[in-house]
Amino acid sequence: MKFLPAEVNVLGEKYEIIYSDDIADVMGFNLPSNSNDFSEKKIKIYSKQVDEDIVKDIIRKVLYIINDDLNIGLSDNDGSTITLLVFGLTDVLLHNDWLREV
Repeated sequence: MKFLPAEVNVLGEKYEIIYSDDIADVMGFNLPSNSNDFSEKKIKIYSKQVDEDIVKDIIRKVLYIINDDLNIGLSDNDGSTITLLVFGLTDVLLHNDWLREV
């Protein structure tokens, strides 16, 4: 990826994006299981993956933040719903050239 964003603004709040090449470090962050705790306004992303998967991971975490902040009501059991939304949104962004760096 030509450009890795250092932060993302979600609903008026800035979240720092931290890239790590240690999968154990990333998997132990913002867990248990997809119930993310973003109270410190940080998102950890595993950096040793293809660009499109990095984008998907960022979008996935953003969707969890939106779900929590707006009380949409998707539970941890709805992880597959979030995953489908991630694939659909990533596809739209990539195929409409809105993500030029990937």
